[in-house]
Amino acid sequence: MTNLITRNDLARMYPRAPAAWLDAFVKLCPALMQFYKVDRLRWVHMNGQVAAEADGLALNPMRENMNFDAKRMLEVYAYRLNLFVKQKPPTKIDGRIFSSAAALAAYIQHKPKIIADVVYGGREGTPWMQGHLYIGRGPIQITHLDGYKAIGAEIARQPGGAVYDLVANPEILETDPEVGVRSTFAKFQIDGLWHWCDRDDCYTLSDALNTGNIHDNVKPHGLPRRQSETARAKAIWPADAWGVIRGNATDAEPVATAPAAQPAAVTPSYPVLSFGSQGPDVERLQRRLSELGFPVGRIESPFIFGKLTKSALVAFQAEHELFIDGIAGPRTWDVLEQAGKRDLGDRQALTAADLAASGSKTIAVTRRAKRWLLGFKGFGLFELFDQIFNIGFLDGLISQGERFASLFKRGKALAEDVVPDAVAAAPTAGMHGVIMVFLMVSIVLAAIAYRWFSKIEKTRVKDAQEGNNVAR
Repeated sequence: MTNLITRNDLARMYPRAPAAWLDAFVKLCPALMQFYKVDRLRWVHMNGQVAAEADGLALNPMRENMNFDAKRMLEVYAYRLNLFVKQKPPTKIDGRIFSSAAALAAYIQHKPKIIADVVYGGREGTPWMQGHLYIGRGPIQITHLDGYKAIGAEIARQPGGAVYDLVANPEILETDPEVGVRSTFAKFQIDGLWHWCDRDDCYTLSDALNTGNIHDNVKPHGLPRRQSETARAKAIWPADAWGVIRGNATDAEPVATAPAAQPAAVTPSYPVLSFGSQGPDVERLQRRLSELGFPVGRIESPFIFGKLTKSALVAFQAEHELFIDGIAGPRTWDVLEQAGKRDLGDRQALTAADLAASGSKTIAVTRRAKRWLLGFKGFGLFELFDQIFNIGFLDGLISQGERFASLFKRGKALAEDVVPDAVAAAPTAGMHGVIMVFLMVSIVLAAIAYRWFSKIEKTRVKDAQEGNNVAR
């Protein structure tokens, strides 16, 4: 038997929705539900989320309202505000630099464009301070440049779908109901949200849709409404009537047919790759990361998933707000294939001082070690380092010969002053040689250590400029 998704039922679900949006749902549902194998659970969960995201399809225009006061901003976007104020070098707004999320929220409240730039700019392909171009639009509130690009590609794949350049024309999602409806089905497909519908898991579905990270222990915003709207959808389309012709349909009323319960859609097969993996699949991963601006070093046979590849993958996962585990699983592969080349923005101007100020543990350790080594300034190590790294290692040692001799003489004089006569009278020529060798070896080792710590510091700065190992 065939279930009928009627306009009357849709009007019950969305009593304040404009007629054009209801008509678009009714028109497109038959093909899209068949294409995505949407059974009752998928249908009710999708509609529950749409009702919560788009205020019952009553948003006019169908886009996110970014006009927040400071209090609400801190409730919803505290994480993003904190990231903004902590970035190095800092980004100014109207010539101002903000020391805290609260100060930032107080200044930009009720300034929708700036709020959107702060919240959405500089992430998932969106250029820095251009977030207002890619705020939430459509029934399911598509966000970010990468999100718009991926949705456009998926719509083109749908039955009857056309090619829309949503990056250049993002407003189409709010002005064209048919594109908006298509984007809803597309979002559930490309983000793997059908999986949580199939499990009847409203909480995780809400988390994946709202926060984008089901592992961050952050409660999704608006959860009570999402749950209540889903419960209402289940009441409008009850299980015992799914697959039964509904009595309120008439010959004159447009209807949408949906398939009865279907097995879950088959997820594309992706290789799960982790540290130590090797082979053609690793090569594919490395080349894709490199294309997107996450360097993995040399890509050559036997294509081993090593430290550089893991570092690049972790940076990619962090930047796209995925679960950070350094493992290329299905979700990471999905985002890898849809993502655009990253925009490094101001990162390339980062210095060691910037990283130290932002709390980098690596820079803190290297600087502490270098300061300790330079603490031997009184023994001439400072000048030695300077010469070693400017005129060559061997020349630096030779030019410091006289200073070593002077140091040796001071040490000998000190020993003669404090050592008892019986000991001082003993032969000391051999000991003098040992001391001299010990001092020279110590200085050489200290110079090598200094150079090693300097190299680590430079590598860390380069990593930060390229967006890798961002947490170190």
